[in-house]
Amino acid sequence: MAHTVVVRGNGDVDAAGAVTFAVALEKAAASGALTVLVDLTGAGLFCLEAAKALVAHARGSNGYRLMLNPSPAVRRKLSLLGLTGLIRQTGSGAV
Repeated sequence: MAHTVVVRGNGDVDAAGAVTFAVALEKAAASGALTVLVDLTGAGLFCLEAAKALVAHARGSNGYRLMLNPSPAVRRKLSLLGLTGLIRQTGSGAV
């Protein structure tokens, strides 16, 4: 069992990429990791569908800690949605 599993989102995490992003989150959650780090420092766009998947894991992170390292675009999207306090943020993108 890994202590930390990293899920990365680069470029545009748009509606088409949100499905892949959600599947990656599911796999990370099922891995038995103690921490799931979502590295979105390379994401230039973060769509609502991807935000919904992230929030679902933040609310249902049974047995693991969800951490987020957001890009400015992701940080702005979460701020506009009123979600900045829901997910613990780390790294240079932390709020």
